[in-house]
Amino acid sequence: MNEGELDAREAALAAVAREAGELAKKHFESGVSTKLKGKQDFITAADGELERLIIGRLKARFPQDAFLGEEGGADGAGDAVWVIDPIDGTANFAHRIPHFCVSIAFVSAGELLLGAIAAPMYGELYRARLGRGAFLNDRGMRVAGITDLRQAIVELGWSARRPVRAYTGLLERVLDAGAIFMRAGSGALGLAYV
Repeated sequence: MNEGELDAREAALAAVAREAGELAKKHFESGVSTKLKGKQDFITAADGELERLIIGRLKARFPQDAFLGEEGGADGAGDAVWVIDPIDGTANFAHRIPHFCVSIAFVSAGELLLGAIAAPMYGELYRARLGRGAFLNDRGMRVAGITDLRQAIVELGWSARRPVRAYTGLLERVLDAGAIFMRAGSGALGLAYV
């Protein structure tokens, strides 16, 4: 993929992530209708609507690209693929906790090239491009400089699809190493905070 094609996708990604974030915020503020897919596995009407919005906007600009959405599965084929989690932190969203985000990535020929995370309740847009760094809104970011686990905060995600012992065993190892932990309920935001 040439630089011009990637530049166009990067610009579209930021715009679509912001738009989807604003729609998620409207849904959050007006009330959330939820269903359970499984134990502590929520889905809302907003998930499907946001995913359709994201795919529709990106497909209009890049009809040859493929899409992999958390709610709708795969659409299209090829080496250029958009990966979409319309609401990362759905349990938070469903419980009216404002710690959630829209997460979108672009992969070409198996290589992650672009990513954006819109956290609309915080007014934050995280974005990154391979080789060009990461940004929070328009301010450059870098990885935290902590090298001593005794000074670290470790985000530990949890899934009801995994054995509880896997999570508690990891939690024990983190605490034994001297770190503290948090589980804020959005893996994408947890990674952005690194």
